[in-house]
Amino acid sequence: ASYASLGELLERSGDIVGAIEIFGQGANRKCPRCQSALGRHAFDQKVYDRARRWGEKAAAQGNASSQTRLGIMHRDGLGGEPDPERAVHWWQQAAQQGSRTAQYLLGVAYHEGTGTEKDRLAAILAREHGKTLADAQGEIQRGVEVAEFSIGVPHLMKGEDTEGAGPGIDLYSIR
Repeated sequence: ASYASLGELLERSGDIVGAIEIFGQGANRKCPRCQSALGRHAFDQKVYDRARRWGEKAAAQGNASSQTRLGIMHRDGLGGEPDPERAVHWWQQAAQQGSRTAQYLLGVAYHEGTGTEKDRLAAILAREHGKTLADAQGEIQRGVEVAEFSIGVPHLMKGEDTEGAGPGIDLYSIR
């Protein structure tokens, strides 16, 4: 974390070359913030193969910024072939950590059916509440079941009557 903090300090002061050098030292020591920073700089410079390499290392360690950026690279085919399914995978990982950008991109992917099954209502839930597609679809199904039960409540409340259940037998139930 000290490499990342020092690199960020140098970056804010305008010493990008020094920052990248420090980030490189931290990245080689498996610091995910440093790896993410190197990926971000490479992405900004449009050196996508390097951005993807560092992004994958940081994303594998749970860095949400790298997961989001890696999803964009997979969606757009930057640094490799387009892979919309892989983009959705990375956005789901980042969205579960609270990344608003990843939640939005995931919602758009669900809405458009890019890399995942198209489901508009699930897309809205994913975009606005950061849910995965499976969670959103489960919530929708529960809502449908509640609505179906509610529609049938008046029938359950009225009771029943069966005339002629047998010779001289009529049945009545009152609720």
